[in-house]
Amino acid sequence: MTEAVRIVWIDNHRLTRDCMISAFTTLHPPLLPAPFESVDDYVGRLSPKAVDLVVYYAHQLGTTICDDIAALKQAVDQRPIVLLSDTSEAESLDVIRSVLRSGANGFVSTRTSSLSMALAALLFVQAGGTFAPLELLLSEDAAPQPAKEQTSGERLTARQMNVLAQVRQGKANKTIARDLGMSESAVKVHIRSIMRKMGAANRTQAAFAALDRQHDDDETAGDDSPAGAALPPQSRPLDEQNGGRDV
Repeated sequence: MTEAVRIVWIDNHRLTRDCMISAFTTLHPPLLPAPFESVDDYVGRLSPKAVDLVVYYAHQLGTTICDDIAALKQAVDQRPIVLLSDTSEAESLDVIRSVLRSGANGFVSTRTSSLSMALAALLFVQAGGTFAPLELLLSEDAAPQPAKEQTSGERLTARQMNVLAQVRQGKANKTIARDLGMSESAVKVHIRSIMRKMGAANRTQAAFAALDRQHDDDETAGDDSPAGAALPPQSRPLDEQNGGRDV
């Protein structure tokens, strides 16, 4: 008897989510998908011990996709992740490499893959392999673009900026979760990503680093130019509300 494969299936389009789950489970009944609309919707809802594989269907490959993959990797305790995408960017070597470097174990373009091929990729990754479209890796047309100049630091997403603003006010994770309408586990994941991007060892260092960045932006923009999203001032010790823990 084939062993069941417990899958977290993330897709914010209900139609494709329902259709894909139906098609895959018909083709391979041992699949046991648990559907979620987003990464935030999933984080903290299932124990990593109840997950064998994560499938993330991305209909847009924007600037947050690598953050989502990294957050998922932490949330599922290093369980394998496969990204599905129907965008034209899914045929870019640079995008594929960025997604895999962020923690994904497989990348499947639904524009070129058949149902049976995609299923084989999921099962291959779940068994411990790494999958990427061979036809793209070997294509001369898919040559990588010249490397961009390295910036001084990775940009925070809008959600991470909101979390960081709350951290700078000294709010506890539980309070941040309530104010921003997300789970406490999601807040912890965002804070870890913020710390990683800012090279901070704890949340206090991240808050001060944000203050330094804002000061630099203010000097660059000048008095007559908007300085971007302003963060509220720190009102009380940052780690006090979390018992001295980093996150």
